[in-house]
This record gives sequence, structure tokens and C-alpha cells, in this order.
Amino acid sequence: DMTPLQAFINTLSTNLGNGAIAGTAASIAIGGPGAGFWIILLATILMAVRFAEVYLSTMFSSEERQTGAVLGGPMLYLTHVLGGKVLALC
Repeated sequence: DMTPLQAFINTLSTNLGNGAIAGTAASIAIGGPGAGFWIILLATILMAVRFAEVYLSTMFSSEERQTGAVLGGPMLYLTHVLGGKVLALC
């Protein structure tokens, strides 16, 4: 089990790592200022994808009977989608 503060810090660390900062700087240095436009465009689209992932993870979360731990995430909600069991195994 995680406290809300631990979950918040975990989310920040997975989404805003050093690689994201270095990758943005490298793409602008290599691709020029036009790369900034594509970064903003793709970030807008991927924010919607991330929102859908988090929403579905919380919507399909379940509690394990023996330990009381809350289960969730992509592997759980993919099993409810047509053909999702195959995707969850990949």
C-alpha cells in the first residue's frame, strides 16, 4: 500500500525523468526550432492517452481478497477488452 504522497512522488518520477529533459534538449539541438512544435503537438496527444490509461486503471481496479491489496493497471483492464488477453501477455 502507498500513501497519497508516495503515489504522487512515484508519478512525478516516472513521467518527468532526466531522460525527458535531455531528450527535449537534444531534439531541439538536432532538429532545430521546428522540433519544439512537434514536441508540443505530440505531448498534447499523449497527455490524452495518459489520462485514459490512468482513468481505466482506476475504473477497473479491484481488491485482492487474501491480502487486501488493490490491484490495477494496464494488465488488469486489458483483460476486459476484446483480444486484450493477448496484449496483456505481450
